[in-house]
Amino acid sequence: MNLTPVAAGTWAADWAGVGGKTYFFQWSNDMVSWYYAPFLDFGEGDHSYGCASSSPGFFVRLHHTDIYDSLEEARSADFDSDGLSNIFELTYGYNPFQPTSTAGGPDASLDPDEDGLGNASEQAAGSNPMAKDNPAVMLDVAAY
Repeated sequence: MNLTPVAAGTWAADWAGVGGKTYFFQWSNDMVSWYYAPFLDFGEGDHSYGCASSSPGFFVRLHHTDIYDSLEEARSADFDSDGLSNIFELTYGYNPFQPTSTAGGPDASLDPDEDGLGNASEQAAGSNPMAKDNPAVMLDVAAY
């Protein structure tokens, strides 16, 4: 992987993909705690991802697997068997390879926005688990 400075605090991460591989981009400010970027990529050819950090230390790496045959299959798959698709987990800050990537129980049962819908229900409904958007709890209060 090549990491090329673009402007102050921003870089372009480029790599040559290999056919049949699914790529997960990770970043860290200290090489101890690693985070997944909210996307995944697949297959051969040139791949690029723009990244930014204001930290004095900034590190990137690729996690890859060759389990799936297409980008769509890799996005909808559930590597850690926790009931959440890989792309859902990446989009909302979870680790797609670990069923409990945060404190509080399995990722699928967590309710980070406390709207009464766990992550599995939010995924099924196509709603955002970080925004209180459960119609059952979005009640208007009217003054009489």
